[in-house]
Amino acid sequence: MIRKTVVTVLELLVLLLAAYAFFFLPLGRRTPFGHVSAILSSQPAREAAEDVGTASRDIKGKVVETKWGTGK
Repeated sequence: MIRKTVVTVLELLVLLLAAYAFFFLPLGRRTPFGHVSAILSSQPAREAAEDVGTASRDIKGKVVETKWGTGK
């Protein structure tokens, strides 16, 4: 019982330390969160998200057509 509590507390401390580092410690000019935000807000990332959305809609359409027998 005590061991499980100690392990849980240590895991929580590691998680909090990792979250602090991710949001507040600079890694070059930005924090890791700043780097991720910059990457995800770039034009290639927006284009990739648009392409994934288009592909998923196409796949959904094919699955629906096949399921109800209107396709091949």
